[in-house]
Amino acid sequence: MFVVSTRHFRTAVQAAALTYSFALSLTCMSSSAEPLATPSVQPAIIYYDLPVLPLGQALLEFSLQSGLSVVVQQDKVAGIYSSPIIGGYPTEKALRHLLAHAPLDFSYQADAKRIVIHERITAENSEPSGELAPTTIAPLVEEVIVTGVHLPHRYNTVTSSQVHNGLSIYDTARFLSVLPQALIEDQAPTDIMELLRNSSSITPADGLADTNDDFYIRGFPRNALYWQGFRLDEQLGTKVLPAVVEQAEILKGPSTLRYGQAEPGGIVNLVGKSPQQKQHRKFGLRSGSGGYQHQEADITGALDKNAAIAYRLIAAHETFDSLKDQNDGEKTAYYPALRFAPNEKAHVELAYLQQDSSYQRDQGSIIFSPVGDAVDVFALAQTARQAKPNFDAKLALWNGSFHYALHNSWQIRGQASSLNEEQSGVRGDSDIFITTSPLVRPDEVNPGVVIVAGEIPLQATADDDQTTKIAKIQSIYDENADIDSQAFTINIQGSPTLLGLTNHVLFGIDSHAQTVDESLTLEQREDIERIALDDNNTPEAVTAERFILGTLTTRHQNLKYHDYGIYLQNSLEFNANWVASVGGRHMVSKAQLQTPESNSAIDLPTFKETTAQLGLVFKAADNYSLYASYAQGVKPNYIIDDIGSIIDEPEKSDQYELGLKLFSLASGLSGTSSVYRIHKENIVDIQIWDGVRRAIVQAEQSVTGWDIDMTYQPKDNLNIVTALSFLDAQITQGNNAGNTPAHVADIMLNVFMNYRPTGINANLPLSFTLNMLHVSDRFGDDANQQILQSFNVIDLGAVYDWQLGNSQLQLRADIKNVLDTDYYESSAGHLRSNTGMGRTFIAGLSLSF
Repeated sequence: MFVVSTRHFRTAVQAAALTYSFALSLTCMSSSAEPLATPSVQPAIIYYDLPVLPLGQALLEFSLQSGLSVVVQQDKVAGIYSSPIIGGYPTEKALRHLLAHAPLDFSYQADAKRIVIHERITAENSEPSGELAPTTIAPLVEEVIVTGVHLPHRYNTVTSSQVHNGLSIYDTARFLSVLPQALIEDQAPTDIMELLRNSSSITPADGLADTNDDFYIRGFPRNALYWQGFRLDEQLGTKVLPAVVEQAEILKGPSTLRYGQAEPGGIVNLVGKSPQQKQHRKFGLRSGSGGYQHQEADITGALDKNAAIAYRLIAAHETFDSLKDQNDGEKTAYYPALRFAPNEKAHVELAYLQQDSSYQRDQGSIIFSPVGDAVDVFALAQTARQAKPNFDAKLALWNGSFHYALHNSWQIRGQASSLNEEQSGVRGDSDIFITTSPLVRPDEVNPGVVIVAGEIPLQATADDDQTTKIAKIQSIYDENADIDSQAFTINIQGSPTLLGLTNHVLFGIDSHAQTVDESLTLEQREDIERIALDDNNTPEAVTAERFILGTLTTRHQNLKYHDYGIYLQNSLEFNANWVASVGGRHMVSKAQLQTPESNSAIDLPTFKETTAQLGLVFKAADNYSLYASYAQGVKPNYIIDDIGSIIDEPEKSDQYELGLKLFSLASGLSGTSSVYRIHKENIVDIQIWDGVRRAIVQAEQSVTGWDIDMTYQPKDNLNIVTALSFLDAQITQGNNAGNTPAHVADIMLNVFMNYRPTGINANLPLSFTLNMLHVSDRFGDDANQQILQSFNVIDLGAVYDWQLGNSQLQLRADIKNVLDTDYYESSAGHLRSNTGMGRTFIAGLSLSF
């Protein structure tokens, strides 16, 4: 038997005990069981999206989408499939239709506020109401996703149907997983990368001096992070606060069919918290080492008596004195959202995310590097003189989506998004300016002039008298950027029958436009001529305010690009065991680079590419399936070198994958395992010839790997999430052929456990968490000249709850990096390394009602 619930997961042990005792007497139910009551006002309309599923799994998802607890014996649903439901319905109508093909009925236990599924006593409810017919015959789209986070799968990451908080739709012949809200609540991550540990083959990346959520996936850098299916630019200066995130959805491998241009490793889509009809409020405080302070408030409910309009308001504020390499940090997020369901066919949701971020960066330590016989190059730890001490980013993101259920099993969905982020201040991303940006030419970086953001490298020549002659010093004094993005997508899907076979068709169009306007101000100084090498005050002397500000030069560029596409996919059911899918996308991408100072513009190449995606699924049994897939990816090469070269070939990639998916209610085990091979070509090598940077299209990279994402519940009070990956990555062509790509870990293992001791008073539940992460050695650069040592990190947590009537008070304590392991999360070659979080104590208090 199993219990499913979507509210107050902290009471899971209580529910398990009640369920066990109750199941023994389902056929002789107490008088408290009664038909699901119909209120005096019109019943609230709830939106459902449930394809044909094994009935046990369908009830899990029904519980999530309705917000109700469900109790049923496992043997009552074995071998039975649900009827599909899509659209908005009152709870009773939806549940009756779900059970239409089963000899089962249901009753509502008012005292326990749960639905009990039992054997049908009469034939009265054997078929669904006729008034459901126009909207309940739902297409079983093969690309779907679910968040079944209930007992017995508290952290279910196997996906089989979708809750459409966003517009991400996935193919079941692909490796995909969800990191659900229950996991976020139990782990209490301080940032998104900490959450992503729970998915295999994801390792941290530089993030432009750790200013955004950056990672490598399956051996390739992420092209972007996605919010509700909307692509966030890789140059953003915002790390999204987990307080506004409902779940993280991960699709591994090329994802061009639905997401447009992307790297072949896969994508991560963050889903914002959605308005709920049931009134709920939560207020929380957290405090920890390094001056860490976090406050948040989350309020949701219905605005009218029919619950046609629901709202959600989230506010979060975070400050710290010192965290990793950042100091004096502050983040503030506001997230209002509205959901409007005027009838059973229509559903509209609007949301707005505003997040302001500010901090200073610790620039590192003194580095000595011999050059020739008489020259040393060393970087000072102190920050170069800058227009302002902080890096600031102000993000504003709008998102609107709609769904409308048409007749004859067809539905239409759409979404529009708009983003603006203003950045100011130097964030230490010097690697951009000296490797890939046309703003600074490498021939300017010579023994007489050196440019590094936030640091002052000095070219020093030792004289006979052991003093040092300092050449010209040029540093980034100020940096500003403005990013604007707009996107829309609309698709239609349905399940027509052709030649006696059921087809599941998805057809859509989308568009994404973006403008990145950036400028930087350089300061050049020549006022320091001689400094003794043994002078302990050398750093202070160079950065002293008594020196007159040098010559300032501003450089400015504006990159505009626009890509749009059309895609089509069909999943064909040959029989109950075999499903095949075929799909394709045609994408067009245009771009223009403008230089305001010279009033010039360069039209970059227009890329027109068609990609394909194929899949085959064998459903061997209700609880597992085998799949094979092939997918292609593409990403435009918008890189300008110093001689004006224009790259007329996009990056292209493909992946072959074989996998197994398991979802077993009886054993408490679920997960996905797959082996794959990804190949990527037309990668641009940046090479410096005679002091001039040149872009050469010649590099290729291949990755062969094995990913395992698994959740296991050996007992009702123990839940385990495991992510394990093995990678063999190699640069097969180009300047670094034969080397291992930067930031790729051969082995990555993460285990997260949640344990609830038995014998605890039902009103005072206690739980413990353990998180263990291992990342093997990685190279910090493609030249394999820098090694990031392997590391092991252990986190511990404890949660104690009090149920105070209808309210819940929670105390929690966490220790991040218990062993205080010193490690680097990532690096930007030899310019910078990002330090991992040291031992950090965090205590929290929250009240929910």
